[in-house]
Amino acid sequence: MDENLIKNHKCDEYLEERLRRKKNDSIGIVMQCTICGKQKGGEKSSKNRNLREIKPFDEQIIIDIEKANKDRTDSFRKETFYFKLYEKIKKDNNYTIESMYSLLKSMLSIVINDKVNNIEESEFCRLNNEPKLIKWLIEFLKNDFYIAQELKGKYILTKQNVKVDLMLYPKKHLIENGFANEYFAIEVKYLEPNHDMFRKGSEMFWQTMTYKDSIFKIKEKEIIPKFTLVFTNLSFKNQREKLECRVDVDMPSMWRAYTHLASHAGVGILQILEPKVDFITKEVSQIGWQIFFATREYFTKDREGNYKLNNQHVAKKKNAGNIS
Repeated sequence: MDENLIKNHKCDEYLEERLRRKKNDSIGIVMQCTICGKQKGGEKSSKNRNLREIKPFDEQIIIDIEKANKDRTDSFRKETFYFKLYEKIKKDNNYTIESMYSLLKSMLSIVINDKVNNIEESEFCRLNNEPKLIKWLIEFLKNDFYIAQELKGKYILTKQNVKVDLMLYPKKHLIENGFANEYFAIEVKYLEPNHDMFRKGSEMFWQTMTYKDSIFKIKEKEIIPKFTLVFTNLSFKNQREKLECRVDVDMPSMWRAYTHLASHAGVGILQILEPKVDFITKEVSQIGWQIFFATREYFTKDREGNYKLNNQHVAKKKNAGNIS
């Protein structure tokens, strides 16, 4: 098929009805693009339709395009400088594939360590344990929120006692700018990117998820947090850069997977907007903050001190069962 047509076509101009088998083995009517093979839109009603007149969904279109893309990628890769260098080192030293793998992994480790060591250290690197992070965060947020520390509560499902690091309530100026007029919780953790982050990260997110379904008492009033957030050393840019530099490529992917999974339970990330220096005036901006749920932004205080509600719906999530 014409590569330019595949790349530039508009699916809506090439849609046809097709019968597609679903996971439960039932069959439904869908619209398929006959150029790229993608399904567009949801299932159509099959009431009063003669299904024998409708062609089956053509999976082969997608298979053929994926194979063609792979062939083009492989062909291009073999012409690159890096592939030729790889082949030269392998041939000149009579290395096996296993030897090349060990060599490149060792070289990557050296380069990554150099890159991590060259990441500019910031004042926030001194926040290297949870008490320091909590103290800094309370001082930083006190003008925007009322803050209670180490609030005790009870997990609704198991009646187990819990204790959250911080419970916050927005001040009037935040509410006027669209911030939810309800309590929310923050769990604070220090995560060492080079030590046991899989375990500690998963435990932190699960702990924070349970707070979303816990009852806390504050000012003689029982509350359930509107949403919950995690705040860690990875809330600062240079600490995230060190994580993203990890030789263990599973680590950044794991962190993204955790944040996406947690967002379905109403758990987000509090991220810090570190100050920037104006290139011309050399003036230093304020420190801002952002609240994210996976990749979707809920609310921001920018470096100029301006407040913005970005997407009010992402903080209202309460999913159960199928979330599609």
